[in-house]
Amino acid sequence: ASLRPRGIEVLVTEGERPTRWGSFPMVPWCGRLRDGHLEFEGVGYDLPLTSPPHANHGIAHLQPWSAVSAGDATCVIRTELGEPWPFGGHVVQRFELDDAHLTVTVEVPPATADAGDGGVASVVPA
Repeated sequence: ASLRPRGIEVLVTEGERPTRWGSFPMVPWCGRLRDGHLEFEGVGYDLPLTSPPHANHGIAHLQPWSAVSAGDATCVIRTELGEPWPFGGHVVQRFELDDAHLTVTVEVPPATADAGDGGVASVVPA
């Protein structure tokens, strides 16, 4: 990640781990999942230990992103939430630049819990 208004870098752009620099959406969870373990509706899920011994700040920062659209002052990118996230879904980031501001919007629509029944899962790690 890089942000250079008037040619001056305002983000730390490198480091030991990507969660220590830049700017990224913490999706599909923010914070720490102790030991990388999530319990949801009586089922346990083990997620990658991105900051051993825990899973921190989701997996979106590790996923490839694709450009949806780009213009002179707007850019939209998207990534799918697949394995190892068991609930699927996607994330959309919109960047809008005007004369005085950069606005970043992150959209995470609810993921389908089970494609067979069309249910919606709202997962909040404990």
